[in-house]
Amino acid sequence: MGRTHEVTLPKTWDTVSAMPGTLYVEGVAPSAAMRDIELNLEYDENVDGENKDIFKCSDKVKLTAVKIEVRKIWFNYKQDSAIDDALNIRMAYDENLPLPEYVRDMSNYPVAYIRNTVAKIKVSFSIAPSSISSAKIYGLSDDDNGSLGDALERSVAFASGVSQSTSPTGGNSEFVEFELAGQTPSTVFKSVDSWTWGFSEVDGLNVSSLGLVSDHTSGHVIYTLWDYPKAPWTQTANSSQNPWVSALSFAIETAGCSGKNDFNSMKEITQYLHSGHGLTYDTTSGSPLYYTATAAAVFSLSEYIGKTSGSVVNCYDQASGVVSLATALGLEAYFLYMTPFGYINSLNLVGVGLCNNPFYMSNGTSPNVDPDLILPLRVPFGNHAFALCNGIIFDACAGPCLGESLELYLAEAIDVSTSPEAAHAGDVEDICIVPLVYLR
Repeated sequence: MGRTHEVTLPKTWDTVSAMPGTLYVEGVAPSAAMRDIELNLEYDENVDGENKDIFKCSDKVKLTAVKIEVRKIWFNYKQDSAIDDALNIRMAYDENLPLPEYVRDMSNYPVAYIRNTVAKIKVSFSIAPSSISSAKIYGLSDDDNGSLGDALERSVAFASGVSQSTSPTGGNSEFVEFELAGQTPSTVFKSVDSWTWGFSEVDGLNVSSLGLVSDHTSGHVIYTLWDYPKAPWTQTANSSQNPWVSALSFAIETAGCSGKNDFNSMKEITQYLHSGHGLTYDTTSGSPLYYTATAAAVFSLSEYIGKTSGSVVNCYDQASGVVSLATALGLEAYFLYMTPFGYINSLNLVGVGLCNNPFYMSNGTSPNVDPDLILPLRVPFGNHAFALCNGIIFDACAGPCLGESLELYLAEAIDVSTSPEAAHAGDVEDICIVPLVYLR
């Protein structure tokens, strides 16, 4: 009754005026066959005690309760390309991400796209009654802050109650491709998308005026990256170097890159690793904890994120952290190594605070000493590592440097105020790029 009150059947109205002008029927279970639901309406003008057929009339309506259900959604359905579908990602270094990402009542894994992508998805449906051969289906985005938009209406063929692709590949005949009306954000972003799925036509019968809703899917975590992930990350399918959800979540959510452009994402990552991740510089020997440089530069990013081996780090760890998280987002970031570096001005050393004597624990002095002291009471950086992105320097170890030209960075960091200090100082010719070869 106006879709506000339930009418329990059988129901008798004593007067015509008491009877609602419109009755709505809503299925609570799908039909087993077409038109297997029957409603009878009988009008009786007999006075009490009489039962004359001439004063009776009746009508019958046969109905079908149609149920369309989303079984699976496949976002990354082309592992050899990401032009209009999702990127190759995995949950962690040692954990793959199963496909398709959404399986009803079983799984709902995150997905990732690059910014400004007009995406497509593939969806598998079931329909009841199973004798229905076609339906026009659409999905309405329920989230104004979502990343993908509506799934545009299209005709879907069914056989034995399961959707059928018009161009199946790899045995995936149940998946139907949907174009999406939206475009992924223009920044790094994280959203949780949902769709209300409806249908407007069944076996050629137009039911669009009824606004029929068939299903709802939600909790689809969408990460938007700035660009395709850069080395050492790769888009080669099933590689341990596909971007990890653990790394994307850490960069976008924990470090605060959601809603940021490339420059501000670098700033957020650098700032967080310097001041928010609970790390402290190794003021005894300056040794790396998560970075190893043997035959190749390897960084234990998983352990670094979880701090599973401890929280005492050096500049190699910090530069690797910035670069590995930034490149996962698709930023052109590089690990720079400079030797010699020199005595440092009083900088905010990670976990220490203002410091011009980074190895004070090795000689029993203090973090800040007379700025003109030299060895052995004040120890310089023999070398130093920091990050480069788009020609700008970022340092999560000392400073922090949140985006300066190389010349300005070196001028602010290195103490050359006296001749003995200047003698230990390096310059731009002492800098090289060290590629991160492998992440674990």
